[in-house]
Amino acid sequence: MAAVIDEKHAAEKDGWRKKRLLAIKNRLLAIKLAARGEHTSAEIADLCGIARGDLFRWLAAVREGGLEALLTRDKPGPKEGSPWSVSPAILDELKAKLDAGEFVTGV
Repeated sequence: MAAVIDEKHAAEKDGWRKKRLLAIKNRLLAIKLAARGEHTSAEIADLCGIARGDLFRWLAAVREGGLEALLTRDKPGPKEGSPWSVSPAILDELKAKLDAGEFVTGV
């Protein structure tokens, strides 16, 4: 599975998706280390640069839903094409100025 993730990461152009693929690979590494039973949870967390709570949450997810459970998003992000932190009032004002032709270019 790690090889598939590496291939997808190399081909991916979207920054968020590239970052997500690396996060999934890190989760797989943590699960693999835990499954081997050679390290404590603190050692695994330190090796993978994660919190122990994350490791325990991932292990529980794998026990309940298999490895596919690691591929789900923890929380939903913004909808495709939506601004992150721009208030609706600012967006309305910007749209009004664009519609009024207040912005010009030097072309």
